[in-house]
Amino acid sequence: MSAPVLSLRGVTRRFGGVTAVSDVTLDVESGARHGIIGPNGAGKTTLFNLINGDLGTSGGAIDFLGQDVVKLPPHRRAALGMARTYQIARTFPTLTVRENLVLGALGLRREKYGMLRSWRARRDIGALVETTAGRLGLEDRLDVPAEDLSHGELREVDIALALVSEPRMLLLDEPAAGLSPAERVHLRDLLRALPGELTVVMIEHDMDLVRSVVDRITVLHFGTVVADGETAEVQADENVREIYLGRSGRA
Repeated sequence: MSAPVLSLRGVTRRFGGVTAVSDVTLDVESGARHGIIGPNGAGKTTLFNLINGDLGTSGGAIDFLGQDVVKLPPHRRAALGMARTYQIARTFPTLTVRENLVLGALGLRREKYGMLRSWRARRDIGALVETTAGRLGLEDRLDVPAEDLSHGELREVDIALALVSEPRMLLLDEPAAGLSPAERVHLRDLLRALPGELTVVMIEHDMDLVRSVVDRITVLHFGTVVADGETAEVQADENVREIYLGRSGRA
């Protein structure tokens, strides 16, 4: 079997006397659709911050594509092929969707330092932006300023900004937050259509979305892994159902 894309061993993060993430060990296989669930305060976003380098660890090891990245800053991890979205979409509001995506596409390329050549002369950049926008259903919004978009459209732009860097692994932090039921169905379809070779790890509270997208789930509670396995297996775990998913089916 090939080595996992992401491997965590004993990952821990303490804030003073509070342990937010405790001894987390898990593997994410290539091309997996992996869900991270748990109640509010379980340590899910903190775990993402440790994986992508926004926070340093208090202990443990993080390997990405077979390389120890625990001491690498976020931009170095991004250069290796790790992309991430946040709970609040991060865009330049006065720039158009196209301009935002161009900046995302240039972020990991040497051309970002070339101030004398217009990006419009780079057909490959233009094609990548348009292809990515089309994948997210944003092709008709490319020349609209980000500040004029709906909340749902901004969430799609946020995912497009991650995808335009052509990552090997995509970390999605609550992509359905604040979306209407119709927008959630649209998001589900978009996530299902992502390339099979792209590894996706998703934090999400909407269990209908989780069940319809991921094939493996890790459950966190008080920063500790309490369950990990295939979606159906974790779904059937009575302890998880009663304590962590709740009767409403929401994590």
